[in-house]
Amino acid sequence: MDAIIISHSRIDSASGKVSEVWSSIVEGAIEFALEHKKEIAVLAPTKSYNDIEEYYSLVREATKLAKKIILPFSKGSPEFVEMLNNFKGEIVFVNTPPPKEWKEKLTKKIPYVGLDESLIGLTAVETLLGFKNHYRKVLVLRHEKSHEGHNLRIEGVKSSGLEVVELFIDPEKENCIIPPELKHLSVITLGIRGTEVALRSKSKTIVAIDSNEKIETALKEGKILATLLQDPKSQGKLAAEKLFSGDKKDYFMRPKILYR
Repeated sequence: MDAIIISHSRIDSASGKVSEVWSSIVEGAIEFALEHKKEIAVLAPTKSYNDIEEYYSLVREATKLAKKIILPFSKGSPEFVEMLNNFKGEIVFVNTPPPKEWKEKLTKKIPYVGLDESLIGLTAVETLLGFKNHYRKVLVLRHEKSHEGHNLRIEGVKSSGLEVVELFIDPEKENCIIPPELKHLSVITLGIRGTEVALRSKSKTIVAIDSNEKIETALKEGKILATLLQDPKSQGKLAAEKLFSGDKKDYFMRPKILYR
């Protein structure tokens, strides 16, 4: 095989709830491979949502099987960074970049393709304030404690100066809703799972990040103010292009904003 792409989350519905974003990223990388007659294998988790130990085992396996790898940075750890530093082939980060403290520990330049995660958090706040400028406090729904990209999105929200209330939700629980004492707050969701919980909770003011068919319908019905799209398929395609071209420059994509 010419390369491997490692998914951060499930993409096989037989193994449980899938990640629409990562399914699209993988689709984009494979589309590039088919167009340029390359062979890209896919490694994806099958256990619990974003099981970090399983993810590390996928990275170890990939470094033994291929000389070119596309992957998210995922959760930083000395073990993970050591694997990347010891790998003699080419790597491209996609969708989830390394935060500064881990980027400084990498001994080689690894390009990144995707959003500026801090900027998308700030953009979500600016989008919210575009509807009503007197918000002072915002509720942020997060469903992945170990997702570096989501950590950066929260940093972006906090950089706005608004008071931020973080609420961790379990998307695997069908009855998961926002507690009554927080339902009066405007909501920014960090991903599709959080938006589903906000809709289930009947929150009145929602700015979402990422989308699927259900969220698009809610947007048209006015249940969501706006959603920020990251175009994951293009991320996967551009990451594959960088991997084979040897281009070491980062490529930051701007989110597209859809309004109700």
